[in-house]
Amino acid sequence: MFQLDGTRMTSKPALLAYSAQALGLPADMDNWDAMIDYLGELPDYDAGSELVIIVRSAAAIKAADPALYAGLREVAENSCQRVRYGNRGAALNFVFVQ
Repeated sequence: MFQLDGTRMTSKPALLAYSAQALGLPADMDNWDAMIDYLGELPDYDAGSELVIIVRSAAAIKAADPALYAGLREVAENSCQRVRYGNRGAALNFVFVQ
């Protein structure tokens, strides 16, 4: 389980840099596609494994930039689907807490 602080993710550069650091992803993550790719490989999913990412204060992201919030929600959905279809029995879940 990982927790992200939405108050630290109110611009896209800040969101990408903070997420990479907090989730242990490569520092070169500089766009949504890279984030989806890296999240789809974090960790080396085994059958039955589950990873939960909680985004706390998600309302701070939405208030700062509604398009950024929508983009993050789309990244979350695409990353979860990538894990579900690419790793039999593994799961990635995002929880957005306002």
